[in-house]
Amino acid sequence: MSQLKDTLERKAKQISEDPIRMESVRDWIDGFWGKIINFKTPNESYHLVFTKEKVDLREGSYPSCEVHYRGDENAMLKILSGESAASASVKTGALKMWGSLNEATRFEGIL
Repeated sequence: MSQLKDTLERKAKQISEDPIRMESVRDWIDGFWGKIINFKTPNESYHLVFTKEKVDLREGSYPSCEVHYRGDENAMLKILSGESAASASVKTGALKMWGSLNEATRFEGIL
């Protein structure tokens, strides 16, 4: 299993089991069925599905997501660990982002 997949699975479980984080998720997706965040490296792609009940990791890309992160695995791992903000990785060229900056900010706040 890749380190990215392992980290995403762990994050999905941590958020789903944390009542405070899940309250933040519910506030974030209020009025919608859910939110989807994509992650794509040269070798793999995954997406996190946020609903009011839980967070799931699924393999592959989702065609209509709120935010799409694309770049090397290390840049994504730094974002997921809180070591770096996505904006910093974009500035260095290690990462590209498509979608709503507002959604990315809310997602990173829940991490």
